[in-house]
Amino acid sequence: MKYVLAILACVGIFITYAIIGAALGWRHGGGLIPMLILFAAIGATWRKITKINFNKFESNNPKQLLDEPEGDAAVQQNSPVTSIKRNEIQQCANCESEIGKLEAVFEHQGQKVCYECNQTLNTSSTEE
Repeated sequence: MKYVLAILACVGIFITYAIIGAALGWRHGGGLIPMLILFAAIGATWRKITKINFNKFESNNPKQLLDEPEGDAAVQQNSPVTSIKRNEIQQCANCESEIGKLEAVFEHQGQKVCYECNQTLNTSSTEE
């Protein structure tokens, strides 16, 4: 339902833009600046109605939820730590290898570990 409302609002903005443009005698959409204003208004309206916040996505994963917990609430046993903004290469607490900027960081007993060590440590801890 919110998408139908968003589409109707955006169409309304476009129709208002066309009426103003016709009244002012604009040709070809009025030029670059009015077109930029039109697309900014349509984009802001769409995001506001559908409540999509693109700045909240920290990765290119489209399945990431908008209501994902941040900070320590996101750190769980055996799950990648995705809410931490990583600007530097980190080091695995187990094997001391570098964990790249785009690699998932896991937490095992309060320490940040790489994927391979996380798998190894979890299988060895379940066998005991």
